[in-house]
Amino acid sequence: MNELNKKAIILMSLMILTVIAFPCLSTVQGKTIEVNDLDGCTEYYGTMAGANFYVLIPDDWTNYLGDGMLVVSCRGASLVGLREGTVYERNLDLAESGIAVAASDYGIKRFDAKFGVIRTHQLTEYVIDNFGVTGKVFLYSESLGGSIALVLGGRYPDVYSGVLDVSGIKDWAMEYNHAVDNFVGSGDPILQAFATLVPDSEEIYGGTPDEKPQKYAKYSATSYTELSIPVISIVHLNDQIVPYEHTTYYHSLVGDEWHVVVTVPVDFPVPSPFGSWYGHFDPYLAVAAPIFFELLVHWSNGDIAAGDIPTTFP
Repeated sequence: MNELNKKAIILMSLMILTVIAFPCLSTVQGKTIEVNDLDGCTEYYGTMAGANFYVLIPDDWTNYLGDGMLVVSCRGASLVGLREGTVYERNLDLAESGIAVAASDYGIKRFDAKFGVIRTHQLTEYVIDNFGVTGKVFLYSESLGGSIALVLGGRYPDVYSGVLDVSGIKDWAMEYNHAVDNFVGSGDPILQAFATLVPDSEEIYGGTPDEKPQKYAKYSATSYTELSIPVISIVHLNDQIVPYEHTTYYHSLVGDEWHVVVTVPVDFPVPSPFGSWYGHFDPYLAVAAPIFFELLVHWSNGDIAAGDIPTTFP
């Protein structure tokens, strides 16, 4: 079958499935799928259950890490459009290298892990069912997306083969309390922007962590501690948004067998307009992520063991 015919079949399937996908959900919204021929891949863009999504299918769906592989990208709480910014550029690079990528904006613009988990899992199954995924499925995540990916990896080890977590939120009650103590009224414009986590969380979960502990726990990685797939967490030692101690607490619950913590040093040698970069935005994190993603895949494939993965970068 030539490439044009394969694309036509996928497009026809997508048009049908925007109407019938997830019939048990009354919130499904369908609209015309936008198809774009990009350098090295084809992009399918649409809306599902109120969330915008895209799927990037490589022209050559092979890679030295494995054929037919899918990366589900879980982004942070960004105001940047779904198809803008460095995460989208990274995902285009992955697709060009022979790895399919799927990503959702979760249908929200706030700190809503609940809908992030739901929409990302829906998108994952949709892509697996309709795009001919034959290889393993990995989660590649940042910040808010790290929380989403860790919950999904803990809940669905039969679907996902590994999680790369970069600066991910590990526990929503802990993060709420950290925001109250350090963000609200800080006077720092960056930290103050993250202070919206407090009212957002109270709205999403119906109150404070003291009032609704079970709801905060339901979408916290610390509630899914019996890991059975490889997870690598990359964290800056001076992360002021999601403190390093939150990651070490999570690690104390899950243990060494399936979780490796990689630390990035405190001092970045080049001065930046953000001063300390708040740890959370340190450029070394972006440099480290693709390196440790490859190690994650090799670990999942049995080529290396957890003990072979470096625990510091650089």
